Amino acid sequence: MEQEQQIIEKIGQKLQQTRLDANLSQEQVAKSADISRRTLVQAETGHSTSLSTIVKILLALKAEDLLQPLMETASISPVELAKLKGRKRQRATGERQSSSKAQPDDEQGDWTW
Repeated sequence: MEQEQQIIEKIGQKLQQTRLDANLSQEQVAKSADISRRTLVQAETGHSTSLSTIVKILLALKAEDLLQPLMETASISPVELAKLKGRKRQRATGERQSSSKAQPDDEQGDWTW
């Protein structure tokens, strides 16, 4: 939870610094983002806010380029694309248990051809 709060505070500081660098008041940004000044103050001071609000603020600041790393799609090499045969991964499989771990130790050696 502490790490989460630190990230939220850093985002708030970045929003505030971006606004100040653009020489815009809180009222101007809030009006442009169609949010209340209070909501902007909360976002800038590290209070939890919605992703939608952060996007509105960044658009109002004309700083949507800060979101670019989140919107980029990873490029796939031609070799990887061939391995996937054009298929795109739809879900994660998580950790799998190997078949030797699935059976108790006393049952592993009993079966033969």
